[in-house]
Amino acid sequence: MFRQTRAAAAPLLAEVAAAARQAGHAETETIARLLLAPALVEGRFLDNAESAFDELIALCLGNDDRFHLGVAYANRNVLWAALGSLDRVEADLRTVIQLAREGGHSMMERIATHNLAEDRLWQGALDEAERLARRGLSLQRGHGEGSTWLDELLLARVFAARDDVVACADIVSHLSESDIPSEEDRVMFGLLRCYVERSGYEEWMVWLNRADVALSDELRLEFAALAQRNHILP
Repeated sequence: MFRQTRAAAAPLLAEVAAAARQAGHAETETIARLLLAPALVEGRFLDNAESAFDELIALCLGNDDRFHLGVAYANRNVLWAALGSLDRVEADLRTVIQLAREGGHSMMERIATHNLAEDRLWQGALDEAERLARRGLSLQRGHGEGSTWLDELLLARVFAARDDVVACADIVSHLSESDIPSEEDRVMFGLLRCYVERSGYEEWMVWLNRADVALSDELRLEFAALAQRNHILP
């Protein structure tokens, strides 16, 4: 039910968490609460979600469960994003990275590093964004089982924000030889290609119009700013 309709799953997950606590099944309770808190965010019960995350984190600390503690801090980003608390996003992601390094969980570190790099990109902290993006790409290359597409795309976005056309073009050229995972990625890649190829207004607008449908608000702002810096938008 959580996978189908997160918000509707919240009451059942709350029941599971309560029953697991009564029965002394700490891991079942932890996992139920890991799902419950994001489900509450999805349903826009933000005050309840914040309390649910607090209970989850306290549970993990009480059980010295460092792995699920890292997951809890990572999941809490959906709450801070919904509340517009970007400073809290950054703080939690740094905590996740530290916990992941302590436990040797490279993929947890990679996900948090990727998300923090994107956050720093949006905040204009481009030196740190580049360093984090490179670290995330290195982790995916060394320990990941899937494609490095998303990691390379993020690094290309950082280079575009820095107006480093040559470095961005190198990545775009390499990615053009790969399958594009999703429509969101296809649109971002199309916009980056417009940037490196110095495309005209009409080509940019094709992709910017697709961005209105395919991209989140944050990504639309990122690429609108890129278009503006390249004199496509006023």
